[in-house]
Amino acid sequence: MPLALRLALRELRGGLRGFGIFLLCIVLGVAAIAAVGGVRGAVLEGIGEHGRPLLGGDIELRMTSEPMPGAALDYVTSLYPVSRTTTLRSMAAADLDRRATIELKAVDGAYPLYGTAVLAPSMPLADALAYRGGHWGVTVEQAVLDKTHTQVGDLLRIGDIDYRISAVTVTEPDKAGDGFTLGARVLVSDASLVPAGLIQQGSIVRYQYRLKLPPGADLEAAKRDLTERFPDAGWRMRDRQNGADSIKRFLERLGVFLSLSGLTALLVGGVGVANATAGYLATKREAVATLKSLGAGGGLVFRIYLWQVMLLALAGIAAGLVLGAAIPFAVIAWLRDMLPVPARPGVYAEPLLLAAGYGLLTVLAFAAWPLGRARDVPAAGLFRQIVAPVSGRPRWRYVALSGAALTALAALALLFSDERRFTGWFLLGSAASFLVLWLAGLALMRIAAYLPRPASRVWRMALANLHRPGAATPNVVLSLGLGLTLLVTVAQISANLSAQIRDGVPADAPSYYFIDIQPDQIDGFETLVRGLPGVAAVDRAPMLRASITEVNGVRAEEAKVTADAQWALRGDRGLTYTASLPAQNTIVAGDWWPADYAGPPQISFDAKLAEGMSLAVGDTLTFNVMGRPITASIANLREIDWSGMGMNFSVIFAPGTLEHAPHTYLATVRVDQEHEAGVDRAVGREHPNVTSVRVRDVLATVNTLLKQINQAVSGAAFAALIAGVAVLAGAMAAGYNERVRDAVILKVLGARRADIARVYLVEYALMGLITALIAMALGTLAAWLVITRIMEANWSLHPEILVATAAAGLAVTVTFGFLGTWRALGERPAPHLRVD
Repeated sequence: MPLALRLALRELRGGLRGFGIFLLCIVLGVAAIAAVGGVRGAVLEGIGEHGRPLLGGDIELRMTSEPMPGAALDYVTSLYPVSRTTTLRSMAAADLDRRATIELKAVDGAYPLYGTAVLAPSMPLADALAYRGGHWGVTVEQAVLDKTHTQVGDLLRIGDIDYRISAVTVTEPDKAGDGFTLGARVLVSDASLVPAGLIQQGSIVRYQYRLKLPPGADLEAAKRDLTERFPDAGWRMRDRQNGADSIKRFLERLGVFLSLSGLTALLVGGVGVANATAGYLATKREAVATLKSLGAGGGLVFRIYLWQVMLLALAGIAAGLVLGAAIPFAVIAWLRDMLPVPARPGVYAEPLLLAAGYGLLTVLAFAAWPLGRARDVPAAGLFRQIVAPVSGRPRWRYVALSGAALTALAALALLFSDERRFTGWFLLGSAASFLVLWLAGLALMRIAAYLPRPASRVWRMALANLHRPGAATPNVVLSLGLGLTLLVTVAQISANLSAQIRDGVPADAPSYYFIDIQPDQIDGFETLVRGLPGVAAVDRAPMLRASITEVNGVRAEEAKVTADAQWALRGDRGLTYTASLPAQNTIVAGDWWPADYAGPPQISFDAKLAEGMSLAVGDTLTFNVMGRPITASIANLREIDWSGMGMNFSVIFAPGTLEHAPHTYLATVRVDQEHEAGVDRAVGREHPNVTSVRVRDVLATVNTLLKQINQAVSGAAFAALIAGVAVLAGAMAAGYNERVRDAVILKVLGARRADIARVYLVEYALMGLITALIAMALGTLAAWLVITRIMEANWSLHPEILVATAAAGLAVTVTFGFLGTWRALGERPAPHLRVD
């Protein structure tokens, strides 16, 4: 056993006094990172394990607007069991006053190939959807019953026929694979679609064909065979490995932010590690000096205490890992009914190892500095009754060690991040905040030293305490400031997004979107709506769905596209055609076509998407329109103002290409709020096939989702604040002896306990208020950058958040400051004077 380790273990037998905050900071940070990784791993493992039921098969072939061509369908059905589902948006109505937008899924007799649909009351799905007593059966989610005020057994009109509600859908095995939906799900038999008249020419319909491969079949070979045999089939292919890819992408991005927030908590805790290490070494000055007097070199001293610190760090990391491994079980049990996919809680090695690595590197980075200074304690310190703290920078080798550990920490975060660009900016922002807060703490000390001496004794002594030797001012500003900064950032972003949804609806924004209006209905629809009371504006546009299959001749799957533009290639997009430039659109490159254009296919394209796809005027995009490939050149690029909530399209075709393709119309209607229900009733009565989407309902759904996300993000931010509070408590505890000595001297000079308490109150209040002010500025700046530069939304300052931050900074510093020094105020002078 190395000599340094042997001496370190012998000295640790004396106890761990002074390392409580050290261990708390490590446990908190490591547990936060491990817990986030564990929850993420449980959900991803659940997605992987339940890939078949989430997708509905081993392979899914998705078509838009048109079913699979006969030759392709004959081929796949000759090889595999196949289930076809048909999804579309429609309306369900008990009567004209009780209507709800729904996401309808029509299923065949083979559905589901994997998993089970759970109904209440319990029955086979085929029985629930069967035709009995003159009505087809339907199963609905509870939300449909709530909105239409119906119950099981009632009739519900969808399209042209009345369905009998057979049961409530408790579990739909493949729903999570469908992503975000605007309406509640309704399941019907595909045999009922024709009598219901739900599919008409140009209707927005998606056909999903799920294939069940034989046991042991090669998934990649099956996909490759289908792609090579039918290269122009126009389908979108997914497999069981990415059955819930939209949820997976969202979870990965949220997990990155939460993990980085946990890392921030660990870095804040690093300040506590440095404080605890310095405080512990301060109590060991005599031991260090004794070792040096007996011939021990500085390197041996460094290794002895490095062993001690790292052994304690390992103990804290182990406790954090145990806690972090246990938390996901509790979280998933709590959220089980809210999760869109089944999760599989367990102990996952990767997040635990990553959290342990973060913990070790953080301890090394923050402990190397005080340990490096400890080796320079002179042997003469042994003969001093009170040794002044060693100050200044340690030797360069220890500075380099600390820097290398921090660099490795950043590299580890980048290496294991799914969003490296975001992670890089987050780390840079954290480093900048760290530096600004540290410098602010030093500046506060310097300013306090140069301020004129106040006439009040209390204020004079409080200011002196801020800049005296060994003052905790920089540590308090740094540790508490980082946590408050992160909270302010999250709170301001959340408040701005909520305000955008709640108050940011323009005065001329539409009240309703109406979709699936047939070409022979559109004129009658417009005449009807314009004649209704309260209607201020009606707009309409032809619309059809198509997917982008090639980008400048390169297959969409192989095209190099930035992350923020990939969504445009994942599914089908809404297209339109027009001769005139729409309102809220500005040409930024190229020229708009003439009104009588009659040439080769041309499109006007969203400038932001073009940037993400590296496209310019003259480049080409190929679309699959109703199974037919159409290649169009980009005539111009547009900046689109989406904030108006009007009809905007990323892709607009010039006249002459899409007019004869089957399509429907999209319409928007702006109406006074008091007349909204009347418009919905009138359209439902005259055009039951037309689906209405109320803008207020959509915004309410999005706002609810934002609140749920904000809860998770705020929880991670609170972890950083708790770490800051722990560091604050540690800094106060580390200065306990100095506080006792100050209190004794002041009492001998005639000060009362209340006088000393007022001094400390002013000191802590100043530190808390100044820290809060700095955190307000940094957090607000960070939130402003995110809202205006990344999200490109309008910014509004929310002063209530700043007031809450100031109150929190004051409350935390005063509370924990007094907790750390109240006992010192009660110490009697005599015992200390005899010792000193």
